[in-house]
Amino acid sequence: MSPVELPVASMRGACIPLLAQLGEERSDLVALGADGRSIFEELARRFPDRFVDVGIAESSLIGVAAGLARAGKVVVVSAIASFLLRRAYEQIRVDVADPGLPVKLVGVGGGLSYGTLGPTHHMVEDLALTRTMPNMAVFVPCDAFQAQAALRAALDWPGPAYVRLGTGDEPLIHRESSALAPGEPEVLRSGEDLLIFATGGCVREALQAADELAESGLRAGVVNVHTFHPWRRESFQELLDRTGIVLAVEEHSRVGGIGDALAGICCGRPVRFAQLGIRAEYPPVGARDELLSFFGLDRPAIVQAALRLLGNVL
Repeated sequence: MSPVELPVASMRGACIPLLAQLGEERSDLVALGADGRSIFEELARRFPDRFVDVGIAESSLIGVAAGLARAGKVVVVSAIASFLLRRAYEQIRVDVADPGLPVKLVGVGGGLSYGTLGPTHHMVEDLALTRTMPNMAVFVPCDAFQAQAALRAALDWPGPAYVRLGTGDEPLIHRESSALAPGEPEVLRSGEDLLIFATGGCVREALQAADELAESGLRAGVVNVHTFHPWRRESFQELLDRTGIVLAVEEHSRVGGIGDALAGICCGRPVRFAQLGIRAEYPPVGARDELLSFFGLDRPAIVQAALRLLGNVL
Protein backbone atom coordinates (compact mmCIF):
# COMPACT_ATOMS: atom_id res chain seq x y z
CA MET A 1 0.00 0.00 0.00
CA SER A 2 1.38 3.45 -0.94
CA PRO A 3 1.56 5.93 1.94
CA VAL A 4 -1.09 8.64 1.97
CA GLU A 5 0.38 12.00 1.03
CA LEU A 6 -0.22 14.63 3.69
CA PRO A 7 0.17 18.42 3.45
CA VAL A 8 3.48 19.56 4.88
CA ALA A 9 4.68 22.55 6.87
CA SER A 10 7.72 23.50 8.92
CA MET A 11 7.59 23.34 12.71
CA ARG A 12 10.29 25.99 12.93
CA GLY A 13 8.49 28.16 10.36
CA ALA A 14 5.23 27.89 12.29
CA CYS A 15 6.94 29.13 15.46
CA ILE A 16 8.43 32.28 13.87
CA PRO A 17 5.19 34.34 13.76
CA LEU A 18 3.96 32.80 17.01
CA LEU A 19 7.04 33.95 18.91
CA ALA A 20 6.51 37.47 17.61
CA GLN A 21 2.88 37.28 18.72
CA LEU A 22 3.94 36.03 22.15
CA GLY A 23 6.28 38.98 22.33
CA GLU A 24 3.29 41.25 21.77
CA GLU A 25 1.30 39.44 24.45
CA ARG A 26 4.06 39.25 27.06
CA SER A 27 6.27 42.23 27.80
CA ASP A 28 8.42 40.02 30.07
CA LEU A 29 9.43 37.67 27.24
CA VAL A 30 13.01 37.83 25.95
CA ALA A 31 14.75 35.59 23.41
CA LEU A 32 18.31 34.29 23.19
CA GLY A 33 20.14 32.52 20.36
CA ALA A 34 23.56 30.97 19.83
CA ASP A 35 24.90 32.06 16.44
CA GLY A 36 21.43 31.88 14.92
CA ARG A 37 18.22 33.85 14.93
CA SER A 38 16.03 32.27 12.26
CA ILE A 39 13.28 31.23 14.67
CA PHE A 40 13.42 34.69 16.31
CA GLU A 41 13.69 36.79 13.13
CA GLU A 42 10.20 38.32 13.38
CA LEU A 43 10.37 38.82 17.15
CA ALA A 44 13.82 40.44 16.83
CA ARG A 45 12.57 42.76 14.10
CA ARG A 46 9.67 43.97 16.25
CA PHE A 47 11.52 44.00 19.57
CA PRO A 48 15.26 44.39 18.87
CA ASP A 49 15.98 45.16 22.52
CA ARG A 50 14.50 41.81 23.60
CA PHE A 51 16.72 39.53 21.52
CA VAL A 52 20.37 38.66 22.20
CA ASP A 53 22.65 36.39 20.16
CA VAL A 54 25.54 35.24 22.36
CA GLY A 55 27.42 33.57 19.51
CA ILE A 56 28.78 30.03 19.48
CA ALA A 57 28.72 29.68 23.25
CA GLU A 58 25.89 27.45 24.40
CA SER A 59 27.04 27.23 28.02
CA SER A 60 27.17 31.02 28.25
CA LEU A 61 23.78 31.12 26.55
CA ILE A 62 22.22 29.22 29.44
CA GLY A 63 24.05 31.33 32.02
CA VAL A 64 22.67 34.53 30.50
CA ALA A 65 19.20 32.97 30.30
CA ALA A 66 19.32 31.98 33.97
CA GLY A 67 20.37 35.50 34.96
CA LEU A 68 17.54 37.10 33.00
CA ALA A 69 15.04 34.62 34.48
CA ARG A 70 16.19 35.52 37.99
CA ALA A 71 15.60 39.15 37.05
CA GLY A 72 11.94 38.38 36.37
CA LYS A 73 12.01 37.61 32.65
CA VAL A 74 10.52 34.62 30.83
CA VAL A 75 13.30 33.49 28.53
CA VAL A 76 13.02 31.54 25.27
CA VAL A 77 16.30 29.99 24.16
CA SER A 78 16.79 28.30 20.81
CA ALA A 79 19.71 26.50 19.18
CA ILE A 80 20.45 23.28 17.31
CA ALA A 81 19.25 20.60 19.72
CA SER A 82 22.45 18.54 19.72
CA PHE A 83 24.61 21.55 20.55
CA LEU A 84 22.18 23.08 23.04
CA LEU A 85 21.81 20.01 25.23
CA ARG A 86 25.20 18.33 24.88
CA ARG A 87 27.33 21.43 25.26
CA ALA A 88 25.28 23.06 28.00
CA TYR A 89 23.92 20.09 29.91
CA GLU A 90 25.54 21.03 33.22
CA GLN A 91 24.38 24.65 33.01
CA ILE A 92 20.83 23.62 32.11
CA ARG A 93 20.70 21.19 35.01
CA VAL A 94 22.37 23.33 37.68
CA ASP A 95 21.47 26.89 36.67
CA VAL A 96 17.96 26.37 35.27
CA ALA A 97 16.35 23.03 36.19
CA ASP A 98 17.36 22.73 39.84
CA PRO A 99 16.05 26.21 40.79
CA GLY A 100 13.02 25.80 38.48
CA LEU A 101 13.60 28.98 36.49
CA PRO A 102 11.22 29.90 33.61
CA VAL A 103 13.69 29.26 30.79
CA LYS A 104 12.11 27.64 27.72
CA LEU A 105 14.53 25.62 25.59
CA VAL A 106 13.63 25.14 21.92
CA GLY A 107 15.83 22.45 20.38
CA VAL A 108 15.78 22.60 16.58
CA GLY A 109 16.64 19.37 14.81
CA GLY A 110 15.68 16.77 17.38
CA GLY A 111 16.01 13.13 16.41
CA LEU A 112 17.38 12.48 12.93
CA SER A 113 16.09 15.73 11.44
CA TYR A 114 19.48 16.91 10.23
CA GLY A 115 19.95 13.67 8.28
CA THR A 116 23.01 13.96 6.08
CA LEU A 117 24.90 16.20 8.52
CA GLY A 118 25.59 13.07 10.53
CA PRO A 119 25.72 12.03 14.18
CA THR A 120 27.23 15.33 15.36
CA HIS A 121 23.90 16.93 14.46
CA HIS A 122 21.59 14.01 15.25
CA MET A 123 20.00 14.33 18.69
CA VAL A 124 18.58 10.99 19.77
CA GLU A 125 19.00 11.27 23.55
CA ASP A 126 17.41 14.68 24.20
CA LEU A 127 14.21 13.33 25.73
CA ALA A 128 16.10 11.07 28.13
CA LEU A 129 18.34 13.97 29.18
CA THR A 130 15.56 16.49 29.74
CA ARG A 131 12.82 14.33 31.26
CA THR A 132 15.13 13.35 34.12
CA MET A 133 15.78 16.98 35.08
CA PRO A 134 13.81 18.37 38.03
CA ASN A 135 10.95 20.75 37.22
CA MET A 136 11.45 20.36 33.44
CA ALA A 137 8.45 19.97 31.12
CA VAL A 138 9.25 18.13 27.88
CA PHE A 139 7.17 18.53 24.71
CA VAL A 140 7.52 16.59 21.45
CA PRO A 141 5.07 17.98 18.86
CA CYS A 142 4.33 15.85 15.81
CA ASP A 143 3.62 18.64 13.30
CA ALA A 144 3.68 22.40 12.76
CA PHE A 145 0.26 23.01 14.33
CA GLN A 146 1.21 21.07 17.44
CA ALA A 147 4.56 22.87 17.56
CA GLN A 148 2.66 26.11 18.08
CA ALA A 149 0.54 24.49 20.80
CA ALA A 150 3.63 23.03 22.48
CA LEU A 151 5.36 26.41 22.49
CA ARG A 152 2.35 28.02 24.16
CA ALA A 153 2.19 25.16 26.68
CA ALA A 154 5.89 25.64 27.44
CA LEU A 155 5.31 29.36 28.08
CA ASP A 156 2.42 28.51 30.41
CA TRP A 157 4.51 25.98 32.35
CA PRO A 158 5.71 27.68 35.56
CA GLY A 159 9.27 26.35 35.36
CA PRO A 160 11.75 25.30 32.68
CA ALA A 161 10.59 23.49 29.55
CA TYR A 162 12.09 21.80 26.50
CA VAL A 163 10.38 21.72 23.09
CA ARG A 164 11.79 19.44 20.39
CA LEU A 165 11.32 20.70 16.82
CA GLY A 166 12.16 19.28 13.43
CA THR A 167 14.13 21.20 10.82
CA GLY A 168 12.31 21.00 7.50
CA ASP A 169 8.77 20.45 6.30
CA GLU A 170 6.80 17.80 8.20
CA PRO A 171 3.44 16.20 7.27
CA LEU A 172 0.51 17.91 8.96
CA ILE A 173 -1.29 15.50 11.26
CA HIS A 174 -3.70 18.11 12.62
CA ARG A 175 -5.97 20.49 10.70
CA GLU A 176 -5.41 23.45 12.96
CA SER A 177 -3.57 24.58 16.06
CA SER A 178 -5.43 23.75 19.26
CA ALA A 179 -4.57 23.72 22.94
CA LEU A 180 -2.32 20.88 24.06
CA ALA A 181 -3.12 19.01 27.27
CA PRO A 182 0.27 18.45 28.93
CA GLY A 183 0.77 14.88 30.08
CA GLU A 184 -2.30 13.47 28.37
CA PRO A 185 -1.84 10.97 25.52
CA GLU A 186 -3.60 12.06 22.33
CA VAL A 187 -5.58 9.27 20.69
CA LEU A 188 -5.45 9.95 16.96
CA ARG A 189 -7.06 6.68 15.93
CA SER A 190 -8.97 4.06 17.87
CA GLY A 191 -8.16 0.38 17.50
CA GLU A 192 -9.13 -2.79 19.33
CA ASP A 193 -6.37 -5.15 18.17
CA LEU A 194 -3.24 -3.14 18.90
CA LEU A 195 -2.17 0.28 20.18
CA ILE A 196 0.82 2.03 18.62
CA PHE A 197 2.30 4.75 20.81
CA ALA A 198 4.41 7.13 18.74
CA THR A 199 6.05 10.49 19.16
CA GLY A 200 7.29 13.32 16.94
CA GLY A 201 8.03 12.40 13.34
CA CYS A 202 7.18 8.74 13.92
CA VAL A 203 3.50 9.62 14.35
CA ARG A 204 3.15 9.90 10.56
CA GLU A 205 4.79 6.49 10.11
CA ALA A 206 2.50 4.96 12.73
CA LEU A 207 -0.64 6.33 11.08
CA GLN A 208 0.44 5.00 7.69
CA ALA A 209 1.25 1.62 9.24
CA ALA A 210 -2.23 1.55 10.79
CA ASP A 211 -3.70 2.20 7.33
CA GLU A 212 -1.78 -0.76 5.91
CA LEU A 213 -2.78 -3.04 8.78
CA ALA A 214 -6.42 -2.04 8.26
CA GLU A 215 -6.25 -3.50 4.75
CA SER A 216 -5.65 -6.86 6.42
CA GLY A 217 -8.58 -6.36 8.74
CA LEU A 218 -6.41 -5.42 11.74
CA ARG A 219 -7.56 -2.47 13.81
CA ALA A 220 -4.51 -0.61 15.10
CA GLY A 221 -4.98 2.47 17.25
CA VAL A 222 -2.43 5.28 17.19
CA VAL A 223 -1.59 7.39 20.23
CA ASN A 224 0.52 10.53 19.95
CA VAL A 225 2.76 11.05 22.98
CA HIS A 226 3.40 14.79 22.74
CA THR A 227 4.53 15.25 26.36
CA PHE A 228 7.23 13.35 28.26
CA HIS A 229 6.84 15.39 31.42
CA PRO A 230 4.42 15.94 33.05
CA TRP A 231 3.19 12.39 32.45
CA ARG A 232 -0.33 11.38 33.54
CA ARG A 233 0.31 7.75 34.35
CA GLU A 234 -3.36 6.90 34.92
CA SER A 235 -4.33 7.90 31.37
CA PHE A 236 -1.61 5.70 29.90
CA GLN A 237 -2.57 2.79 32.15
CA GLU A 238 -6.16 3.00 30.94
CA LEU A 239 -5.07 2.87 27.29
CA LEU A 240 -2.61 0.03 27.89
CA ASP A 241 -5.31 -2.07 29.57
CA ARG A 242 -7.74 -1.45 26.73
CA THR A 243 -6.07 -3.78 24.22
CA GLY A 244 -3.22 -5.43 26.10
CA ILE A 245 -1.03 -5.35 22.98
CA VAL A 246 1.24 -2.32 22.70
CA LEU A 247 3.97 -1.14 20.34
CA ALA A 248 6.12 1.93 21.14
CA VAL A 249 7.80 3.76 18.24
CA GLU A 250 10.17 6.69 18.69
CA GLU A 251 12.85 8.65 16.84
CA HIS A 252 15.00 8.45 19.94
CA SER A 253 17.39 6.11 21.64
CA ARG A 254 15.80 2.96 22.96
CA VAL A 255 17.19 4.00 26.33
CA GLY A 256 15.30 6.59 28.33
CA GLY A 257 12.51 7.44 25.90
CA ILE A 258 8.85 6.59 25.45
CA GLY A 259 9.54 2.86 25.20
CA ASP A 260 11.25 2.73 28.58
CA ALA A 261 8.53 4.87 30.15
CA LEU A 262 5.75 2.66 28.80
CA ALA A 263 7.62 -0.51 29.77
CA GLY A 264 7.63 0.76 33.34
CA ILE A 265 3.85 1.10 33.25
CA CYS A 266 3.44 -2.32 31.61
CA CYS A 267 5.50 -4.02 34.30
CA GLY A 268 3.27 -6.37 36.29
CA ARG A 269 0.31 -5.88 33.95
CA PRO A 270 -1.04 -8.42 31.42
CA VAL A 271 0.32 -6.49 28.44
CA ARG A 272 2.19 -7.76 25.37
CA PHE A 273 4.76 -5.07 24.60
CA ALA A 274 7.41 -4.28 21.99
CA GLN A 275 9.63 -1.27 21.41
CA LEU A 276 11.13 0.31 18.30
CA GLY A 277 13.82 2.95 18.75
CA ILE A 278 17.29 3.98 17.65
CA ARG A 279 20.01 1.41 18.18
CA ALA A 280 23.43 2.33 19.53
CA GLU A 281 24.94 1.98 16.05
CA TYR A 282 26.85 4.42 13.85
CA PRO A 283 24.49 5.37 11.00
CA PRO A 284 25.26 5.71 7.31
CA VAL A 285 25.08 9.09 5.61
CA GLY A 286 21.51 9.59 4.52
CA ALA A 287 18.41 11.76 4.57
CA ARG A 288 16.04 11.47 7.51
CA ASP A 289 13.67 9.06 5.74
CA GLU A 290 16.61 6.83 4.82
CA LEU A 291 17.78 6.82 8.42
CA LEU A 292 14.30 5.94 9.67
CA SER A 293 14.44 2.92 7.38
CA PHE A 294 17.96 2.02 8.54
CA PHE A 295 16.89 2.04 12.19
CA GLY A 296 13.60 0.23 11.52
CA LEU A 297 11.29 3.12 12.34
CA ASP A 298 9.44 3.60 9.05
CA ARG A 299 6.03 2.34 7.98
CA PRO A 300 7.13 -1.13 6.76
CA ALA A 301 9.12 -1.78 9.93
CA ILE A 302 6.20 -0.76 12.13
CA VAL A 303 3.85 -3.02 10.19
CA GLN A 304 6.21 -5.99 10.60
CA ALA A 305 6.67 -5.32 14.32
CA ALA A 306 2.89 -5.11 14.77
CA LEU A 307 2.35 -8.38 12.91
CA ARG A 308 4.97 -10.11 15.08
CA LEU A 309 3.22 -8.86 18.20
CA LEU A 310 -0.16 -9.99 16.95
CA GLY A 311 1.08 -13.29 15.54
CA ASN A 312 0.79 -15.21 18.77
CA VAL A 313 -2.72 -14.07 19.56
CA LEU A 314 -4.58 -14.06 16.21
